[in-house]
Amino acid sequence: MKWILIVVVVILGGMFANGFYTAYSQLNRGVSLLEIAFTYNSMNPISQYGYTLVLRSSPEVKQAAGRMNDSFDALKNASSQ
Repeated sequence: MKWILIVVVVILGGMFANGFYTAYSQLNRGVSLLEIAFTYNSMNPISQYGYTLVLRSSPEVKQAAGRMNDSFDALKNASSQ
């Protein structure tokens, strides 16, 4: 019984670490918001948690999201005129 619990914890830890590692490697080489969305959607929920943990603390991703929102607002304002 103890071995089963250890195996489950190791598997769950590995899945979490996979999301963590994927986010760090993408941030190091540069990543687009579209790639973040596709990567997030392709992961299992435990890996998604590790991935999100890294990306939420990244100022580069926050700036990219802000620029996208500004562009969207400018487009929306231009189309309403």
